[in-house]
Amino acid sequence: MSYNAAMKQSLLTLVLLTADALPAAVFTSPNGRVACDFALREGVPVAVVSYDGRRVFESELGFNRAKLEVLDTATRTVKGAWKPVWGFKAEYPENYVEQTVRLKHPGAVQADETLELRCYDEGFAVRAKIVLNVYGSGEIKGERTCWRFAEGAKAWCIPGTESTFPAEPYDLKALEDREAWRMPFTVEIPGVGAASILEANVRDYPRSYLRTSGGAVRPVFALGTKEGRGEVVSPWRAVQLAADAGKLIETAYFIENLNDPCALADTSWIKPGLSVSDHGNCELVTDDVIVHGHLHVTNGLKAKHISGRGFITAGEVSADIVDVTELECGTVICRRLLAQRVSCGEAMISESAAVSRFFSANYVKAPSLTVAVSEIGEADVDEIVHLTPKPRGMLLTLLLSMLRTFWLRLTASRPQGRFEKPRTEAEEPSDTPEDTEMKANIAKIVQEVLAQQAAEKAACENDANDADDFELQRMIGTFKLLRSKGYTLRILPGTPEENAPVFDVTAESIQPAA
Repeated sequence: MSYNAAMKQSLLTLVLLTADALPAAVFTSPNGRVACDFALREGVPVAVVSYDGRRVFESELGFNRAKLEVLDTATRTVKGAWKPVWGFKAEYPENYVEQTVRLKHPGAVQADETLELRCYDEGFAVRAKIVLNVYGSGEIKGERTCWRFAEGAKAWCIPGTESTFPAEPYDLKALEDREAWRMPFTVEIPGVGAASILEANVRDYPRSYLRTSGGAVRPVFALGTKEGRGEVVSPWRAVQLAADAGKLIETAYFIENLNDPCALADTSWIKPGLSVSDHGNCELVTDDVIVHGHLHVTNGLKAKHISGRGFITAGEVSADIVDVTELECGTVICRRLLAQRVSCGEAMISESAAVSRFFSANYVKAPSLTVAVSEIGEADVDEIVHLTPKPRGMLLTLLLSMLRTFWLRLTASRPQGRFEKPRTEAEEPSDTPEDTEMKANIAKIVQEVLAQQAAEKAACENDANDADDFELQRMIGTFKLLRSKGYTLRILPGTPEENAPVFDVTAESIQPAA
C-alpha cells in the first residue's frame, strides 16, 4: 500500500471513529412512534421524548454528577418476543432500539458513568451505571433523573400513605413540593396522550417514590440512601406511552420487558389462579362468580350464582346457588348447596344440600340433606339421605333425593290439622288415569334404585369382611406407602431368611439377596 493510500485509510478510520463517538441526534423505536432526542447541555445528559411526533416530556438523566463529556456510544436494535409463565397472552412482543452512552469527566480517559436509553414501541426507559470508590465506601443520596411534562398536564397518583386513586386527577402544578407519591404515576397531557412513570428491575437499590419539585417529577428514595462500592446500577426509570390512559392497559407487559427473564428452567408446576387481597374490610359482591383455582375473600362473598371447579374460603358466603368443588367458610346461606367438600360453622339452606364426600359443620338447617361422610354438631334437617361408600355422581345423588321426596309426598298419608274436619271416603279426591300412570312409573324407578342400593350394600359388606383380615390390610398399607415413595413390591420364591438382604462389610453397603 502506498503512503497516500495509507493516509487516506487512516483518515477514513479516524472519521468513522469520531462519528461513532458522538451520540445520535434522534433515535426511534422499531415502529417509529416513540422517539428520543439525546444531547449534553452544559455537561448534563438530557433526553427529549416524543410520541407520534408530539413532545411528551424532557428528562435529565443519570446521577448528580459534575459536568460530563461523551466518551463513546453504541446502538443496537432488538425485535423479538417472549413467552410468559402465565399471562393474558401466550406471547408478548419485545421490540426496542437501545443507545448506550458512556460518559466521563473532562480530561478522563475512562468512563465514569454509563447511560442505557431504550425506545420501545410501548414507551421509553433509561438506567444509569456508576462506579463508586473501589477502595472505600461510596454513597448515592439521589438521582438527577426527572421528567418535565408540558403545561396543562394532570396526574392520577396515589399518596404514599393512601391505597386508592383520587376521584379526579391532580393538576401537576398543584403537586409542587407536596408529599411523595407511589408508582404508577399516570400523567395525561392534553392533545398528546398519556404517560405512566414506573420502575423495574430494582436490585440491591432503594425503592423509590415520586415527588414534584422545580417543575419536574423526580424519584426519591423511600428509605435511606444507596451505599456500596464498585459498580452500582440503578433500576430502569420507565415511562409507558399511549394515545390515551385506557390504552395503557393494553400494553401493560411493557414493564415486564424491563425485568430479567425467569431464572427457573422448569415452570410447569406454576399454575395461575385468582387472589383477592385487602388492607382491611373486603367484601366481594357480584351477580355470578366462576372459580377455577382458589378464591379467598376476607369477609363476605355475595352473589346470585357461585360455581366452578375451584376452592373458596370466605368469612360468609351468601348466594342463591353454590356449586363448587370445595367450600370453607364461617357461614353459608343459600337456597341450594352442591359441593364435594364443605367445612363451615353454620349452614342455612332453604331448599336442599348435597355434599358428595365430606361435610363438616357445627350447625346445619335444611329441609333436605344428601351427604356421604359428615361431622355435624347439630342438624335441623327434615330429610337426610346417606350415600353409600361407593363413589357416585352428583346427578344420581340429586335424582335419588328428588325421587325419595316426591315418592313420600305421593304415598304418605297427609296429617290432619288440629281444627280440620276429617274427610269422608266420598270426599276423598280420586286419582286420574294420568296420576295413576305417573305413580306407577315413579314406583318402578324407586324399586330399581332400591335394588341398586341393596347390591351396593352387599358389596360393601363383602368389603367389610375383607377389612377384618388384618394381614391383608397390613399388606395393602405397606404397598400404598412404598408406592407413594417411588418403590414397588416383588414376590420372590423362598423363605424370608433366604430373601433377606446381605450387609457387605467391605463395601459398607446393603446388597439384595442373590
